[in-house]
Amino acid sequence: MKNILAIFALGLVCWAACTNKTQSMGDQNTPPPSFGTPEEAVQQAKKDLLEVLRTSPGIDLGVDAATAEQSEPGKPIPHFDVDFNRLMDADSAATLDQLRGPAGTTLAPLVVGDKIAVMVEVVKGDKGWQVAGIGNKEISEGLNAVAEATGAGRGNIQVMNVPNLNATIYAVTTPDGAVSYHTDYAGKFDLRKGVDGRTLTAVLREDARAFFKEYGDLLKKQELVK
Repeated sequence: MKNILAIFALGLVCWAACTNKTQSMGDQNTPPPSFGTPEEAVQQAKKDLLEVLRTSPGIDLGVDAATAEQSEPGKPIPHFDVDFNRLMDADSAATLDQLRGPAGTTLAPLVVGDKIAVMVEVVKGDKGWQVAGIGNKEISEGLNAVAEATGAGRGNIQVMNVPNLNATIYAVTTPDGAVSYHTDYAGKFDLRKGVDGRTLTAVLREDARAFFKEYGDLLKKQELVK
């Protein structure tokens, strides 16, 4: 589920980009610009974010202009959804890595030192990379907390979302190649403490089945937002 702040901020970024390009009324319906690499898209997102923060200082996007100015693009972080139907049907040996769906947006953080200042989401389109969102404070804070608790570099962390359950999971690959999962889902786990994959999958599977039992008809009719 996309963070509301990220969606709102994306609208502001698009406004800034249109302002910078002094678009006429006739071409304001053109698609957002595309870039050859995700890094280029992130750099443009930073410029547009700074424009918004400087011209609208009363808007809270989770980062101030001074911090945004200091930030630099960090290493992209894999991000994908867990397949909800496969989760419901999973056996006791399944882990979330085995239940992943198609890759979603790429998380491309702007970092200051070893901390994420603000998150940019980019997506690969037919014409290149585009900015899909900016300002997902929940994921930024979650990644910072997990990295601090585990000592893992962000290159060793993946982010997973479980549709319908509003669950965000951080999968940390340890030096020996094992994976630990971190989440504060529904207050059932401690974000800073890892849980093994089978235990986490079992909890999510039962909640997914309960959700489907109550809302399955709406899901089938696509009348429920995931």
